Amino acid sequence: MVIDANGLGIGLIDYMVKSQDDDETGEHYPDFGVYGGTQEDAADEYKKYRTTETEEDAMYLLKANAPVNSEAHANAQT
Repeated sequence: MVIDANGLGIGLIDYMVKSQDDDETGEHYPDFGVYGGTQEDAADEYKKYRTTETEEDAMYLLKANAPVNSEAHANAQT
């Protein structure tokens, strides 16, 4: 999945690189690994959270800006 690593998105990433347990169902969810793409330096920071159950390269970090947002929106409507 692609996540905007600006603003609130970075908090989401911080949460998703750690495994989670659902208190209601008892289900365990493994942590997601980060593939940085153009943000490889940022992705390197998250490598210290990897475990043996990490879903490798599950998140792609993108630092969106106005031109990127416009292009993504235009492509989503086609």
